This record gives sequence, structure tokens and C-alpha cells, in this order.
Amino acid sequence: MVLACAALIAGTHALTRDRIEENRARRFQQTLTELAGSAGAAARARWTDDTAALCNGRVLLRGSAAGYGGQIRWLAAATSPAPRTTPRLVAVRITAHQETPGIADFLQRPDSGWLSELAGAGASELAGADGVSGATITSRALQRSLAAALQRPAVADPECPS
Repeated sequence: MVLACAALIAGTHALTRDRIEENRARRFQQTLTELAGSAGAAARARWTDDTAALCNGRVLLRGSAAGYGGQIRWLAAATSPAPRTTPRLVAVRITAHQETPGIADFLQRPDSGWLSELAGAGASELAGADGVSGATITSRALQRSLAAALQRPAVADPECPS
């Protein structure tokens, strides 16, 4: 009986693995397009480490934070910093997490609530922003990770006109 169950699980995994990966890749591309502002801008993004400068005045950032339940992977768009200015968040999207359902549902609602309130914040504002009551570890970890990403050196896209 155990062997039959193991074989069934292995077979299901083998049959669905590629489809699941295709769906993940498609969702990632949709999120990237949304943050970049257009499919063309997303397609032209050239990543240097976890930063990609776009010609439309945005910078894409990616990273992860050690949350309560595990790694929280995220993508963000920020304003492209002009000389002597700091970038500011435009939007944040969570691409994967293992946080507690019910408590960390705010991670899946980027256009309302706590995540949407991060828009416009720079690194220093993120450090002092309120966390989410009941999800303090999760929200603070995400704030620290985003603040660190906003402090990365700017990367210029050589294909953008100066």
C-alpha cells in the first residue's frame, strides 16, 4: 500500500512539474511587466545582480527576506535615482512566501493595505515605518530587505539615451 501511494505521488509530480514551472514563469513575467510599466520595458530589463535599470525612469529590484515561516521573495519597482537623490518605492509584489495563512494574507494584497502604503517610501522611511500587528517578524523583515535594496548602487542601462 505504501509503495502504491509513493508511486502515485511520484507519478503526479512527474506529470505536473513542467506545467507548474510554466505557470510560475508566466506569473513572474506578468508581475515583472506590471512593475516595469510595459511588456517592452520588462523584456529589455538587464539584471545586474538584483537590480535592473529601465529607460522609463524606473529601477526593478528583486530580493528576499527571512520571514517568520521562511523566505519571502519579492519584486519591486522604484524611481530611478537622480544624482544626489535616493530612490523611492513605486510598488512591491510578493512572488513567493511560506508565511502563516490568515496572518500574512496582506502579502497577497499589494494594491490595498500595508504593501500599498510602502509606495513613495525611501530607505530611511522604511526603517521607521509601522509593521503589521500580529505579523511583526514578517513585516519588519520585508521592510529591512526593501530598505537594503533601495540603498544598492544605481545601475545604468547602457542602451538608454543619456
